[in-house]
Amino acid sequence: MRQGRLKATYTDAMAFIVYTGLRLLLLVLATGVFYLIGMRGLLVLVMGFIASGVLSWFLLDRQRARFGAQVQGWFGSINDRIDEASRKEDIEDEQPVLDVRDEDPSHTDTAENESVTPGPSDPVDVSERNTSA
Repeated sequence: MRQGRLKATYTDAMAFIVYTGLRLLLLVLATGVFYLIGMRGLLVLVMGFIASGVLSWFLLDRQRARFGAQVQGWFGSINDRIDEASRKEDIEDEQPVLDVRDEDPSHTDTAENESVTPGPSDPVDVSERNTSA
């Protein structure tokens, strides 16, 4: 199973490398064409990016679809693992939890037996105080 995962990762990486490489090649070619027709400076770069983006939309449709399917499959497998973990957690939550007090009737809760003295941050009821002096 581990080898299958490694192979899928290699395939995913190859789809990314091919698509990105072709996009960069289109950028270089479009920028070169604009440079050869006389554009210079920042304008040649901006026009190169715009032209390569438009060209890649049509020319690299198949590679983009392949890369998108790889990404979708990758996120789908992550979602499947999250769903499986959630189902396992739900099954564990449905298991009854035994309380020690339910098994041992002589067990007493220490909080029930202790008296609580209000601390400095606890509110004190002023109506119970003796105000006569």
